[in-house]
Amino acid sequence: MYDVIAPDAKSQKPEELLAVMKSYKALVVAGDYPDTSWEKTLARYEADGGKVIHVGVDMLADPVKIGKGRGIGNGETRYPKLEKALNDLEAEYFPFEVEGDCMYGLTVADRHSWLYVFNNDGVTKFADAPQELDATKTSDIRITFKSDKKRLCAVRELLSEAVVAVSAGVSFDCRLGPGEFAIFEITSAGLK
Repeated sequence: MYDVIAPDAKSQKPEELLAVMKSYKALVVAGDYPDTSWEKTLARYEADGGKVIHVGVDMLADPVKIGKGRGIGNGETRYPKLEKALNDLEAEYFPFEVEGDCMYGLTVADRHSWLYVFNNDGVTKFADAPQELDATKTSDIRITFKSDKKRLCAVRELLSEAVVAVSAGVSFDCRLGPGEFAIFEITSAGLK
């Protein structure tokens, strides 16, 4: 749910870069760039109301190692300060609250949005054996529209072409078995 832009591209004029930046509600700046001239453009973006999160050494401090490891890895490293910053961005800008054990993303078009959800839990795959599914990892998911000025008009699951029932104009439910995914086409309208 993000794009990567290269602020130190020599082919971009500051006004062109600013126009690209302004097409985003927030920017996450990660890493160092040899050409720092773009930072003036970033300051203009921020001064005009754009939100900027700088991922620096301080945000990567105090990592937490968890888990027993996956594959050739030695567990998982998490960065709580960075996770909090990204979770705060999602809370502020993502128009839906998604509850349930799933991964999800959103594509916004002119007249509708496509919300995709998938359940990766309960799937075991190895190259030399058939896939195994654990039905106990089925996930019940609730999607709630966070706007108080709009209501959901229609929801359709694109893979099955099924019309999805919307509760009180703000939420709908689905159930995904292990390894299953769904794509919901969602239209909304402003309140009168």
